[in-house]
Amino acid sequence: MEWNPEYKRDLLTRFAHHSSAIEGNGLSQTDVNSILLYQTLPEKMIPIREFLEVENHRLAFEFMFNNLEKDQPISIALINGIHEKLMDRIHQEKGHFKTQDNGILEANFKTVPATRVSLKMKQWVENLIFEEQIAKSDDDIIRLALENHIHFERIHLFMDGNGRTGRMLMMYFLMKHHIAPLIIKKDERTEYIRILDNQDVEGFFTLALPKIKYEEDRAKRFSN
Repeated sequence: MEWNPEYKRDLLTRFAHHSSAIEGNGLSQTDVNSILLYQTLPEKMIPIREFLEVENHRLAFEFMFNNLEKDQPISIALINGIHEKLMDRIHQEKGHFKTQDNGILEANFKTVPATRVSLKMKQWVENLIFEEQIAKSDDDIIRLALENHIHFERIHLFMDGNGRTGRMLMMYFLMKHHIAPLIIKKDERTEYIRILDNQDVEGFFTLALPKIKYEEDRAKRFSN
């Protein structure tokens, strides 16, 4: 399906707000709209990191859609590129795999050790591309996106920015297959962490399907 420019702007603001808020960013949707749509700072004082976390979504979206137009497959370079844009001016290791072991706040599983990340991600990309080639329906693609997002987050390949990168990568994969994107809302964070903890693909599918349908309908309204 076609992505209307106004829908892309609308998607950017909503995705940036919710994806950042899941990671603890306190800016409201109105604040995010001011920053991303009108290039205006909110009247209240805001932390510079929270501003950058939101503003960097503009850079990452431009990178994402440039790659979508070229129909680029998922690759390590694409993943690192998204992370580099999202973490610009925030983290010195932007665009590079973690060099130390890390974990996820409130999650009950261990992430992959830093020494194994490179091999794990090579396997992750190869497996995704293989399963992508044999998928037969949109539902197959959606399940593949969700399942591999769970695996991606459990690897936790970067020192910071894994969630934001993983959710944008999932969006990229869906839109590459002409399926509407998925926005996980900030008030769904607890359920989202539970899904990652339990590797609950079917629960994720149940959560995601109506949200993807909502985005499909919203995109069509913008086109009309």
